Amino acid sequence: MYIKVDYNNCLTNFSCSIRKYFGLEVKHKTIKVVDELLNDKQPKNVVVILFDGMGSLIIDEILKNDDFFIKNKIDNITSVFPSSFKVIALTFLSGLEVVNKGNMLFVNSFSLKPLIIL
Repeated sequence: MYIKVDYNNCLTNFSCSIRKYFGLEVKHKTIKVVDELLNDKQPKNVVVILFDGMGSLIIDEILKNDDFFIKNKIDNITSVFPSSFKVIALTFLSGLEVVNKGNMLFVNSFSLKPLIIL
C-alpha cells in the first residue's frame, strides 16, 4: 500500500508543534491536536522516540486493542519523503522539510548518534 505524505499532518508538523511550544522558530504549520495537548498538559520536558519502520498501519495490524501503543494513540501522522531514517531524524530535529535543507542525503552516518534531550 502506498501512502502519500500529508504535508499538513506529518513529522515536520509534529516537530514544529514541539518547537512552537518551547518558543523556537517554526517555518511550517503545526498540528492542532499536539498544540492543544502540550498547552493543556504544560510539560517541562517532551520525550520523543522515533521507531524506524514502525508506521501506524503496522501497529494497527499487529497489536491488540488493549496494547499500550493502541490505547494511548492520539492521532496518526505521515512520515516525510524520502522516509530514510537519516532524513526523518534531521527533519524532526530541524523542523524543516528536505526541500528546505537541500543536502540531507549526504550527511555522514556517524553524525547521527542517539540523542537524549532532557
